[in-house]
Amino acid sequence: MKNRISIFIFLTILCSTVLFSGCGELDGSAEAVVNFAEALADSDYTTAWELITPESRERYNFSATTLLEFGWLEVDSSLGLIAPGIKEEDFNNLTGRMLFEFTVAAAPETRNLSTSIKSVSYPDSNLAIVVLKTGDGLQEIIVKRFGDLWKVDLLNLEPAIDYE
Repeated sequence: MKNRISIFIFLTILCSTVLFSGCGELDGSAEAVVNFAEALADSDYTTAWELITPESRERYNFSATTLLEFGWLEVDSSLGLIAPGIKEEDFNNLTGRMLFEFTVAAAPETRNLSTSIKSVSYPDSNLAIVVLKTGDGLQEIIVKRFGDLWKVDLLNLEPAIDYE
């Protein structure tokens, strides 16, 4: 009987240790989302850029190339709506990263993104869906794994949904 109690206590302690060892820590995918939101809040666009997927960066690069093809006179008024900080001298050297920085800098709401994680699910080992609680409802963020790193996918962002 004494051995059973000792084994029970050992298993209870072991299970408690396993269950609670991760408390308060984020997994890699959720951490990437929180780090991205914090980088934008701190206007650390270099870090934010590094935390987005290569496909997201490529979309910004493609957009910058397309804008350059149209030329300053064609895009000045439209570009001024999404990135009012871009001047003609900036435009002539426009890159995807610069476009990213100018657009997020021009949107004050990017400095107040939620970091409140509601849940994380994994449709597969290289894809996570991180659900944030926001003032507007729940926001799904797709995060993809590249080797050991998780990156935020900006290509599939949709507005938060209020389920209440």
